[in-house]
Amino acid sequence: MKNLKQLAALGAIVSAAGLSACVGPTAAEIAGKTGNIECPFEPVHDKTELRLAFQIIPGSELYLKDQRIVEECLPDTKVSWTKYATGQDIVQAFAAGSADVGYLGSPPVAKLITSPISYPAKVIHVNNVTSSSEALVSKKYTKLEELRGKRVGVAFSSTAHYSLLKALESVGLKEGRDVEIVNLAPGSQVAAYNGDEVDAIYAWDPTLNDLQATGANTIITSKEVGELGAPTFNFGIADANYINAHPETIAMVTKLEEWAAGQYEADPEQFIAANARETGDDAATDEELLSRSQLVPKKDQERYLREAGATLLDTAEFFAEQGQVDHPSDPAFYESAVTYGGKELGNA
Repeated sequence: MKNLKQLAALGAIVSAAGLSACVGPTAAEIAGKTGNIECPFEPVHDKTELRLAFQIIPGSELYLKDQRIVEECLPDTKVSWTKYATGQDIVQAFAAGSADVGYLGSPPVAKLITSPISYPAKVIHVNNVTSSSEALVSKKYTKLEELRGKRVGVAFSSTAHYSLLKALESVGLKEGRDVEIVNLAPGSQVAAYNGDEVDAIYAWDPTLNDLQATGANTIITSKEVGELGAPTFNFGIADANYINAHPETIAMVTKLEEWAAGQYEADPEQFIAANARETGDDAATDEELLSRSQLVPKKDQERYLREAGATLLDTAEFFAEQGQVDHPSDPAFYESAVTYGGKELGNA
């Protein structure tokens, strides 16, 4: 039985989950979109439901959604895509029992699997390494040290939030003591920035691109924070019980993620066009956004997956210092939370 603290944590996030989700378009609404919708693999016939939680971030997931490849490769499965504003919202969806597979950053994943939430989820794929598609920007300031005594906006419990805290730490600045950090979801960041409600914002694309287009100074990118020793990733994760019950379905989802990353190299024009239909941007904008994102191809999956456990542990330890989780588990726990398409590393 869950203890009272865990139940309280679950209850708090579940109560917010219904406010953050927006179910994506139906199959009828997206029918007729251009592109190859024939499954590139032998389809898996699994009479079940698959609920995928995603964000509007250009990449492989949006390509798969637009092309309806998951539906083609899982013809007997009821596939649904639900859009969320942030990774923390996807954490809420898992806690509420509303998602089977999700695409979110490594910091919210660390929170999801660490006490007090302790949700049984596993990393099944590394979608991308956070790079220059995420950055800290400001109208007035160009250096981290200049943010002492200032207000900085960021979406809490996101890769951007973790990178912001690590960046400030690198120059001796601490949240609360030196810098006021306020929670701003992507949808409210541009207005807050234009209205001078904050002095800087740590954002990701496409919001970051919108802010930079106004002439904002880029203080530091997540690629640079990673080079300081605090890299972040965007993971594909799955409910551990779902993995056990539907291993072939999870394996197919992972294969399709890798296939999609390959399509970006093989047919970038189609890949970009598919993403643009999902983001609502023009193709030129999404081409720029994708050029700033480091998608992880199949050949590099195991290398990054072997780093994922240590990244989750480091992130959990950092959040414990911040008082955002109870305490991290031992290293073996985080290593065991990483699989390759639901299988042990090296056995996929």
